Amino acid sequence: METHLMDAHAHRLRVLVVDDDSEVATSLGFLIEILGAKVAIAFGAAAAMKVAQEFKPDLAFVDLEMPGEDGCQFVRMLRDSPCDCGHPVCVCLTGREGVLVEERCMKAGFDGFVRKPLELDALQFMLTECRRRLGVH
Repeated sequence: METHLMDAHAHRLRVLVVDDDSEVATSLGFLIEILGAKVAIAFGAAAAMKVAQEFKPDLAFVDLEMPGEDGCQFVRMLRDSPCDCGHPVCVCLTGREGVLVEERCMKAGFDGFVRKPLELDALQFMLTECRRRLGVH
């Protein structure tokens, strides 16, 4: 019985939240945990690279506009890193709108684009879809 519980816990979806706004990152992380995923939070791109190397996320929600490296630069670093950071599905989370912003994000390597504030239904859908793709429950 204990082994089964440990195995179920070991296969939880791993989600990285990257945002320079600690309230936004913490709130989103809390919601994701409530929805059953394991969460790591990083405040900025440099910290997120270190976290990704250890945490190896399945999914990453990344703020577009951060001081220093922005979300696009972070995703490029993550995708090009010689370190094993996992191969997360990366979703840009931003208040910006427009086709040019979305195109820039997709060229940088983002897999999806979502506007803030992130609706709970949309978050649940993304977590479910990521679990389905990965075969993680």
